[in-house]
Amino acid sequence: MSAKFKTFVTRLHGAVRAERPNEERIQEVYQESEEVAKEFNNDPWPKAEEVSALVQEDRVFLLLYTEMAFQAFFKNKNMKATMEDRVGSWQNYSALFTALIQDEAGDAMTEAARAHGAEVMITGKWAFDIIYEFVYQFQEACQYRASALQSAINESELQTVLDHKDVWTVDKVFNFLHQLVKVSKVREVLEVASLSKGSAEGEGGGAGAVPLVTYPSKLHYLLGYFALVGLNRLECLLGDFQNALSVAEPVMEESRSVHAGAGLLLSSSIIAQVSLHYHIGLSYLMIRKYHEAIKTFVSVLDVYFKYMESVKQQQRAQQQQQQQQQGQPVQPPPKNADDLAAGKLVDKVAAMLLIVHHLCPGQHIPENIRGHLTGEKMKDKLRHVQSGDVDEIVTLFVVSAPKFISPATDYDAAASSMGVGGQVGTGRGGSGGRTGTYGGLQRIVFAEEVRQMLELRKLRDYLRLYSTIGLEKLSAFTGQEPENIRRELVQYKHKLLQLEASTGSSAQQSLDFHYYLDGDMVHVDAGEHENRQEVSKHFQHEIRKLENLARTLRK
Repeated sequence: MSAKFKTFVTRLHGAVRAERPNEERIQEVYQESEEVAKEFNNDPWPKAEEVSALVQEDRVFLLLYTEMAFQAFFKNKNMKATMEDRVGSWQNYSALFTALIQDEAGDAMTEAARAHGAEVMITGKWAFDIIYEFVYQFQEACQYRASALQSAINESELQTVLDHKDVWTVDKVFNFLHQLVKVSKVREVLEVASLSKGSAEGEGGGAGAVPLVTYPSKLHYLLGYFALVGLNRLECLLGDFQNALSVAEPVMEESRSVHAGAGLLLSSSIIAQVSLHYHIGLSYLMIRKYHEAIKTFVSVLDVYFKYMESVKQQQRAQQQQQQQQQGQPVQPPPKNADDLAAGKLVDKVAAMLLIVHHLCPGQHIPENIRGHLTGEKMKDKLRHVQSGDVDEIVTLFVVSAPKFISPATDYDAAASSMGVGGQVGTGRGGSGGRTGTYGGLQRIVFAEEVRQMLELRKLRDYLRLYSTIGLEKLSAFTGQEPENIRRELVQYKHKLLQLEASTGSSAQQSLDFHYYLDGDMVHVDAGEHENRQEVSKHFQHEIRKLENLARTLRK
């Protein structure tokens, strides 16, 4: 253990246990873990027992430290995780989360604070990393089990998997996340903040410091808040898209309640914002709420582009300052791990936006985002979509979608398939990969929807050329029977009449024009719907102005 590493551990412990904690200071030291990890390219970090003396055997901190160590291990491409590594990480998460869940009143945290001088404090970014990694390792464990049980492996390796069937199970993972939400009282805090049209971290000078609702500790609240984000991602990976939207609603409601997102805990991490909106947008896409999917994807792309512009401005200012001091040009610093991860996810968001906008054209996309979608970086993906070929679009979807998982693992079939010489045959495990059974199911469902929507889009293209057109003429254009055309016109209207997430139960049409059937004649009015949209936008703008004025007067 180098002196540099010892210094890092003691500084981090001192920052999180400071009597007057400074979140900027904590985040600054926490981010040094990226640099520290470079010392361990071929080795894991020292175990908690080896550093415990440096931190006065602080149990809570040691659990957080061990989580960081496992996180660095799983990210290290030079290290190959075994089942024992996965078990060790699971046991550490279990110990950390169980300690918080059992300490519902915060007594244990208070006692630990007395012993170590102050309550443990981490940042929102750190809390998100813990939950994000927890869900990632569950996803990876499902894939590992599926791969191990489906491949020809030796008896010893199979036995190791079979001996640890109780770790990284879906019921335990869900239970930990839901219990963290419950004991942290994050739903209640966000509800109060929403009713007061303020941020949960806007009053009282701290995250969640809203009167009328108290929570056991800051650590409880932060992990509970991001457990909602983790649940959204987990539900999406498992294919329960409606529930994925439901669990994220408190966080999204806070986002809608706070003007321009100011003070949001979610904004403490760009990858947290991109990840949440990516999975929400995907969920809308999979339940065929295309208009909401487009709005969600556009929103997060706008946030990301503004964030990157601010980062570039800061870097330019720092470069100019350093150049003045050193008298020579200075290279810009490399992107940090979060910005790189967010950038990769943004590419998937942009691809999903291309797909959904092709299925449901006519929705407004801001010029800066439209420019990105048609730029050099996206030209291959744009070609896939504009080809109009179902297979091309589905291929882009598979590449841009997460690796869906099924936690159902047939251990009995795997054990019974043990062959001569300790070789395993074709055991069946729940697959999390793109070629697996569950990922394949999502692909099939999406492919069928694309096929239907592309057929209906042909009708749209013809209808927009006319103010009135008969079913017989449409039949001649499309080669279908008039009655089939009639059914498809009704089907198209039905598919694109969708509930708006932000307007209660009112349904709005996602078509960019209006049409109706009168006997065998289709009447089309492209301007009517556009005019209604413009009037609606005008009233929405005026309502927001009045709300801002009322908020100012209340102050």
